[in-house]
Amino acid sequence: MKRLLKVSVVLGISLLLHGCSFFMASENSKTLKEKTIDDMYPILSDEQLDKLKRLPTDQEVNDFLNDFWKKCDPTPGTAENELKDEYEKRLIYANEHFPDKRGWGRSDMKRIYLQNGAPDDIVRSDWSEIAVTNGKRIKAYEIWVYFEPAKNSFFPYKTDGSLGGPKRFLFADLYGSKAFKLLYSSEDIQDIDAILEHYPN
Repeated sequence: MKRLLKVSVVLGISLLLHGCSFFMASENSKTLKEKTIDDMYPILSDEQLDKLKRLPTDQEVNDFLNDFWKKCDPTPGTAENELKDEYEKRLIYANEHFPDKRGWGRSDMKRIYLQNGAPDDIVRSDWSEIAVTNGKRIKAYEIWVYFEPAKNSFFPYKTDGSLGGPKRFLFADLYGSKAFKLLYSSEDIQDIDAILEHYPN
């Protein structure tokens, strides 16, 4: 019986390690283009993203990146590109702290962080068990607040009067998995997840 238990434990650990190595291998097997799309999609226009997806070689992907950052350079002619340097810092931080739990290289928190930088304020609640809809409950949530949205944004701050003032983003963990999904953004009054449409009063 003890021998059978030992064999089961060894087999379980072996399968776990094999699964982990498979996940790491699949992450490392991404092409330069796939990794570039995962890293750059938050700040590319639809047209730029479509162009990037159609590029057939690594050299063309690198040329695309060089051209993109050259056009974005706030101080052309100098040795440094502050915008590129800032984005690369954000990217390192976002990939470490806001990875996509499914291994796709993207997450809502990563996207918002890349676009806006670190929030000015974070309101967080763990295991709040807030009922929403269809029997689902919010296990934990984070609200990110940007008091001066234009200050760190890579994009002109869009406002039509009704959306002026701070930006707020509500992220929720619906399964206790620590995978936070964006449920609400004050950037767009239409940008609200269906799960909140029937939020109980």
